[in-house]
This record gives sequence, structure tokens and C-alpha cells, in this order.
Amino acid sequence: MIMGKFYLRSGIKLCRLFYRHFRKIIAPSFAVRDEKGFALTETVLLSIVVVALAGTALVLQTATNARQRAAAQATAIFLGQTQAAALLEKSVADELATGALPWQGESADLTANGIAYAADTQVVAAADGAKYATITIRYTLNNKQYAEIFERIIP
Repeated sequence: MIMGKFYLRSGIKLCRLFYRHFRKIIAPSFAVRDEKGFALTETVLLSIVVVALAGTALVLQTATNARQRAAAQATAIFLGQTQAAALLEKSVADELATGALPWQGESADLTANGIAYAADTQVVAAADGAKYATITIRYTLNNKQYAEIFERIIP
């Protein structure tokens, strides 16, 4: 603790000595403010601010697109699971035919959050008596087309 006070006091003394000694050399340069280089400094600072704002806007746009994509993908997964459950119910009731099948749920379910979904289902019979279903949920988001594909074995 004593050594800390010594270094603190000696540091303050050194700063005072430096200020008193070099005040005469430094002070005249601050007395007259020159405008040279001021526009360059402003331009550099403004460009840094613009780049920072553009980067922030890009990050926000990317985050928004990722959030929308995740929400649309979650809805597509839910729709695929709904279709698989409907196919399983038909299989239990022995009403499941092979071939292409339409959407088994309500047609209002195929639109959510302003995104239209399309469901394609293909059922194929296997030699062991089981049926294999391929469910494809398609949707378009930000002018890009996406598809979630589900494959299920239906006993």
C-alpha cells in the first residue's frame, strides 16, 4: 500500500513536471487553430459512421430474413406432420390408397403468415405390406422457393 502511494505521488509529480516543462512548446501550437486537414477528418469520420450504419442495416435485414425463414419452415414442418397423421388415420381405417393424394386437412391450413403452401403426397405400396409416403410441402419466401420433404412408413 505504501509503495502504491509512492508510485502514485511520483507519477503525479512527473506529470506536473512534464506539463510545466513542455507547456511552452505545446501551447503555441494550440493557440492558433489551423483549418488544414479538418475537412479530411470530417470526411473520414462521416465515412466510418455511414459504413457502421450500413452494416447495422445489413445485420437487421439478415436477421429478419432468417426469422421469416424459420417461421415458414416451422409451419411447413407442422403441415407435413399433419398430413402424415391424416395418412396414418386412413391407414388404420384401411382407406389409404396408393398413388398421389391431395391435402388431407382443411384448405385454410395451407396459408399462414401471408405465405401459401402446397402439399404433394405420394404413397407407394411395398412388398412387405407396408406403405411408404413421401410428403412434400412447398412454399415461396422472398422470391425463393423452398421445399420440406418427409418420408414416412405407414403400417
